[in-house]
Amino acid sequence: KADTREEAFRQLRERARQALLPADVEERAGLRRAAAVYQVQLEMFQERVRSGRQKAGKSVEFWLCAAWDICAEELCRLASTHGGTHPTYSMALEMRSRMKYR
Repeated sequence: KADTREEAFRQLRERARQALLPADVEERAGLRRAAAVYQVQLEMFQERVRSGRQKAGKSVEFWLCAAWDICAEELCRLASTHGGTHPTYSMALEMRSRMKYR
């Protein structure tokens, strides 16, 4: 069952990526879309903290995981091209250290 679940998640991530970042999307548009996905995920986390449903600083990686699963390459590119000033930068350092290259 674990293999089936992992395959289902892999397919879901791939479909989400294709919908968000189709092959014909311009690079700048892709970067903006990736940043928007990241920002929405971050805002959802912050709203949970403000409403008391989530402790601050706890599980932020979980809430940003969807953005990183779908847009890791674009988010790393954003972080690296802004000299550490883009909001994705601090998370990018950690996520880039976990990336496995083929």
